Amino acid sequence: MKVSVSILSVIRDGEEQQSASHTVNGFLRVCENSLELSYRESAGEEGLGNTLTSLRIFPTHLEMTRKGDYACLLVLEPGISHDCDYATPFGRLTLTTDTVSYHSSMTKDGNGEIHVHYTLTAANNQTAHSLTVKVSPL
Repeated sequence: MKVSVSILSVIRDGEEQQSASHTVNGFLRVCENSLELSYRESAGEEGLGNTLTSLRIFPTHLEMTRKGDYACLLVLEPGISHDCDYATPFGRLTLTTDTVSYHSSMTKDGNGEIHVHYTLTAANNQTAHSLTVKVSPL
């Protein structure tokens, strides 16, 4: 199903904060135990280049997969740390995710929101992330 996807991302690194918001068209697919939302990142947005992002939405956690210029699989599950490899045009890094909170009101009919707060740690540098995704059918 074709959907509209509004994304608000806030990143805090110490006292500095960056936010980005954009709206793109995407697709929502109903899977056996989850919903899968996929959309293409704009080349100029957040420096992600030509990247396809897929959000696998489970009742207890979120899996974010990126394919393209930037590639990774982030597992965002409250109370559990996850390590992942993050491939960029400049090289690979290992990231650790620690999810503070996760909530999804997504429905099979293409309506809902996802809210997730988590930290990313790479090379002893930790940043706090807040991601809000609002979805509606087209």
